[in-house]
Amino acid sequence: PTTPPAPPAAAAGGDDYDDEPGTVTPPAPVPVGPGWSAPNLRYTVRRIQPQWAEKWLQRSMIILPGTKMPNQWAGPSPMDSFFFAFPDEAKIEAHQKFYYTGPEQRQLILDYVYAAGLRNHTPGLWKLEGKPAPQVVLSEVFPPKPDEFELPKIAGTEAAAGPVVTGPVTGAVIKAKSDIVLHDGEAAYEGEAAHGHKTRIVGLIKFDGNRPRRNVVRMGSDPVCDRAHRTPVLDDSLVINEDGTLQNAFVQIKSVPGKYDPPTTAVVLDQQGCIYYPHVVGVMAGQPLVALNSDTTLHNVHVMPKKNPERNVSQPAKGMRETLIFRNVEENILIKCDVHAWMNSRVHVTAHPFFSVSDVEGRFEIRGLPPGKYELEVIHELSRIARQTIEIEVKADTSTRLDVTMK
Repeated sequence: PTTPPAPPAAAAGGDDYDDEPGTVTPPAPVPVGPGWSAPNLRYTVRRIQPQWAEKWLQRSMIILPGTKMPNQWAGPSPMDSFFFAFPDEAKIEAHQKFYYTGPEQRQLILDYVYAAGLRNHTPGLWKLEGKPAPQVVLSEVFPPKPDEFELPKIAGTEAAAGPVVTGPVTGAVIKAKSDIVLHDGEAAYEGEAAHGHKTRIVGLIKFDGNRPRRNVVRMGSDPVCDRAHRTPVLDDSLVINEDGTLQNAFVQIKSVPGKYDPPTTAVVLDQQGCIYYPHVVGVMAGQPLVALNSDTTLHNVHVMPKKNPERNVSQPAKGMRETLIFRNVEENILIKCDVHAWMNSRVHVTAHPFFSVSDVEGRFEIRGLPPGKYELEVIHELSRIARQTIEIEVKADTSTRLDVTMK
């Protein structure tokens, strides 16, 4: 093949490619590879702006509508990525090298372009031509070989120390029946004190209205997801039981005097069968929330808050986890997977530990609230379901029943 012409020189004062105005990057000589090789991407590596790479990795659905997160770390894909043959341990090792910060993510995609272009690795043609599979090991993919083209080096990419997490981080246990015991009216408190008080609020969340039919979730786009379920999966955005009770409603005390330290025990948000469990979760501000991938397929955890920093982290291998910390109180934070459009969850961040989520039978329970008068608030993820606020008096050594109806 002939050598492609050199790219046009930039006009004085900068162009659309260079990182610094007024600079011109001289074109590098282009080596000629064998006829079956991939197009050489030396120019791309030289002239791609690192901030573009960061935006593509972190905001891929916005920058390139309809695309997925980078699938070079995934399992089977249309690209037939050479990372497919790597064991999960190798994927995790590769992922942990880069995914903490924006600069590291920029370096990741530059390294990938470098490996795909300058090394002339064409994932599909070796099969068509009957060539042996390329023997690629992790150390050959990055860092670049010192005698070849030198990639831009990004300073300050050391991973920041993560938060302290205590207690086990295990997959979700999906319950078919509630373990919350109800009673009528008031009853004597049973069990150990919580937060220094023997008080309890317990009740049902009910729904007043028609019970809509839940849509079936179509998972055929990912065979791993599709094979994980023997029965049809139904949408979780509005789950009303046959007796009219409502699942996944967030119940909280609206305002509690005093200051409460967040626990270091993590709340686990599990990706299991390509579904988030639990669908709605509550954490205290500063408490770790661990997003766990229990599937053998690529997920990404895209956190989309309004009062906390946005996060978007890919998890290509089973067992990977990401610890999230929300510093600011916020309601109804959307967490979704850009790879599987049906996957989403909601997170509520509070300043105190007095909250609950209605379970599979629509039951909730709050323990340890100091005796006094409060406002109890119930919130659903769908804005068309109005939030409800009810006054309640909490008495010492007493369990109080309170049912709430949503409309």
